[in-house]
Amino acid sequence: MLRRVAARFVICLVAIVPAFAQGEDGTLLRLKYQAGEILRYHVVLDGAGSISVAGQQQPLSIQGTFDNLMAIEGVDPDGNYIIVSSYDNLNLAVAVNNEDLDFPLQMPKMRFLLTPAGRVVKMELLEEQQETPAGQSLESLVSSSLDLESLLSDLKCAPFPEQAVKPGEEWDGVMPVAVGGGDVAPQMKMHLRYAANEAHLGRQCVRLETTHELPFGGEGGEGGIFDIKGLERGNTVSWFDPELGRVIADESAQNLELNLDLPAGLTAGMQQVGIFVEVMVEAQTELATGED
Repeated sequence: MLRRVAARFVICLVAIVPAFAQGEDGTLLRLKYQAGEILRYHVVLDGAGSISVAGQQQPLSIQGTFDNLMAIEGVDPDGNYIIVSSYDNLNLAVAVNNEDLDFPLQMPKMRFLLTPAGRVVKMELLEEQQETPAGQSLESLVSSSLDLESLLSDLKCAPFPEQAVKPGEEWDGVMPVAVGGGDVAPQMKMHLRYAANEAHLGRQCVRLETTHELPFGGEGGEGGIFDIKGLERGNTVSWFDPELGRVIADESAQNLELNLDLPAGLTAGMQQVGIFVEVMVEAQTELATGED
């Protein structure tokens, strides 16, 4: 699943960044970046849920902080932004049944190309997924397979209308979330509303309210050995600074439900085991600085 949805968090951090062209016809929402700048977004999250294995339910929690760095490498001849995303100050903890799981958290570095209207043209992973350590516990194996980014992402991404929009207007959009693998890229369906012009963190901002839905299906997890089916739903409130031309903060809530089937090779000879996972994660994001 990592290869399919790893791009979503980093795309979402930059794909809705309006530069005001306010007038009687409304505001034209477009990306506004300069080559060479680095944006640092600080993320705080708190999540809880459960893992049910063969009818036995155990509590699951996800808590912590991290920084997402957005390096604007340049602008291509068509005016699209070339962005490299990486992670810093990673301090996340996943616990099952109130016991911390000791496994490496994988937050991949990637490069992607966005149009000024927030449409993804191309994306690529710059770091491959690590192999699962031998002897890893079933709970740890399942938790690490969920792809933390699918649980923690703040929804800040959507293709914008070609025309300017006004407060109160709404529109629908879709966003591909696949980096590679598979014949059909999963898509996130979104509904957006330009809610208001609103002061936030001492700045005059545009407030956007978004709901989204993302289905999961087919093989995924650790090296494609899990059969995963599920659905993620969420909502996000984002604040944009029209003078700076970028998002300065957001608040989001995501709910993820997954059904996984593990083959006998991972269950000590037992027949195929069904696992149900449900997690709700709340996250807050703020633009910390314009430089690394």
